[in-house]
Amino acid sequence: MDPSHIDVGRHGEDVAVRWLESRGWTIHARGARIAGVEVDVVAEDPDARALVVVEVKARDAAHGTARTSARPEENVNRAKLARLARAAHALEPHARQRALSIRVDVIAVRLGRAGTHSDRIDHFPDATG
Repeated sequence: MDPSHIDVGRHGEDVAVRWLESRGWTIHARGARIAGVEVDVVAEDPDARALVVVEVKARDAAHGTARTSARPEENVNRAKLARLARAAHALEPHARQRALSIRVDVIAVRLGRAGTHSDRIDHFPDATG
């Protein structure tokens, strides 16, 4: 994986976390390994009373290629969703102790050009639903 791809991913996660926090979500973990699965974000959705495993996919509008989908969420395949569901399942005892439901969400971030504040965020709740 080239460094610019890693930078886009990290920046996308930062944007997604700020977006979630602006909506009152509590971030419990970032970059966690749960049940052998890499999880971008574990957060709590206060409105739904849910513990949420969040997969973040980001694309840089300025550096997109024909090989990468213009829609970042299209790069979350069934196998990835199954792994995220396994991680969510491992968190069920913790969620149950706090009377929370558990789910997997996907957040797609299309990063705008630097300095334009034109990032686009699409949230797909209950992606394994």
